[in-house]
Amino acid sequence: MGNTAKAFRGPRQRTWHPPRWLCACIAGALSLPSITFSQVPTFDELKADYVENLRACGDLRVTWTVQTRMTKDSVENMRAEQALLQEAVSSGVEDDVRRAVRERLDEIEAALPDGDASDVEIQANYDLWTDHQGLQLRSPSAYHEFDGKFPDAPVVEASDLVESYSEFSVLSWPGNGEPATVWPGLKPESPIKRGVISQRTPAKLDTVQFPPLGYIHAAWGHETQSHLIDRFFFEEHSQNTVESTSVPGDEARKAWLVRRSSTDAPRGPILEAVIDPQRGFIPVRIRRFVLQRDDSEFDVDTCECELIKEVTPGVWYPRRSTIRRFEQDYRAGAEKTGEGVPSLLSRVESWVVQRVTPGADMSLANYRVGLPDMTLYYDEQSGKHRLAGGSDEDAEKVMDQLAAQRSAQTQEGVIPLDEPQPRRDAWIWLVVANVCGVLVLLTLWSLRRRANRSS
Repeated sequence: MGNTAKAFRGPRQRTWHPPRWLCACIAGALSLPSITFSQVPTFDELKADYVENLRACGDLRVTWTVQTRMTKDSVENMRAEQALLQEAVSSGVEDDVRRAVRERLDEIEAALPDGDASDVEIQANYDLWTDHQGLQLRSPSAYHEFDGKFPDAPVVEASDLVESYSEFSVLSWPGNGEPATVWPGLKPESPIKRGVISQRTPAKLDTVQFPPLGYIHAAWGHETQSHLIDRFFFEEHSQNTVESTSVPGDEARKAWLVRRSSTDAPRGPILEAVIDPQRGFIPVRIRRFVLQRDDSEFDVDTCECELIKEVTPGVWYPRRSTIRRFEQDYRAGAEKTGEGVPSLLSRVESWVVQRVTPGADMSLANYRVGLPDMTLYYDEQSGKHRLAGGSDEDAEKVMDQLAAQRSAQTQEGVIPLDEPQPRRDAWIWLVVANVCGVLVLLTLWSLRRRANRSS
């Protein structure tokens, strides 16, 4: 009987227990934060992600245009500011403020155009090839009208400059303290080719407005020449806060709101940006502002990224952005009651990137390209004019020819053939729209208000 019961017992059920290592993996995975915004990153982490996104492009070619509109109101405002600053100097201000005021007066004097105030619109075009150390920058020559397209031809040999870039300016610079070569293009009807060999930072870079690159090279120029996106990440600020928000105009798309300030300058400048983590950690909106006496915010400049595109799988780039610059309004009747300072939109910059080529073939851009034979150039290393492919005696003969040519043309009241035509827009870049100037002017505004109240 016992054997019968045993015979009808079913198969033994065995319970499986996962090994400890698998349990640990599952528990770890469940504990990881999901792709939500439950864990707030630091500013340094967001900066590293932004840099990683752009550096993934490797060697880079960027072609872009900056269209700048400076308003008639802004020109009138500079003249009003000039009168106010001159009054402040004559009435007496502190020594440190006086120095800043005199510097600003010099800037205004250099920047003001002749004649009646009017809207000014200019367009700058650039074609940059870079391995992030050296660069080759191509831009339209001052001698020629730009047809809107840069050649794809290489700049490897000096002969390429004459054959393919006679209507373009080409700056080639390997960096690392090596000299740069500046080719300004050929001027029609001029028998003399001109150039510059520069030992220091090439002057041609002084007015370049660089697109977002993921870094700021001090050797390439002043930080104010960098796009506001790069300046947001690379300027020094001691306080950085990050919180969750959403992309403006798309509440479903999560983003990070970052605020940057400094303990030694609590009233500004203060930077604020909305960063999109799904599109290369690129800021879609940036504000730079200062706090006024009544704690209201005075915008210095703003940036809106209207178009961010994926240029290669997983790599994003801002293709279109608009930067607005503001200044204090000094014109008659602009004063308001209270402590706030009236603001004026001084200029608008429209940035359009026509082409982004990640992994560009740098064999097409020789950073050490020389100048074509028989090019007269100024050698900053020796402080002398020289002739490419010629002797010092040859250079002196060309200089004598040039002097005679200049004398004859001056008598006729024309611009010498070896010099570029004066550019109507050259003065606009002398306008300094930096925060230091705004803070000085805010100080003068308070001085003026106190003077008005006492009277």
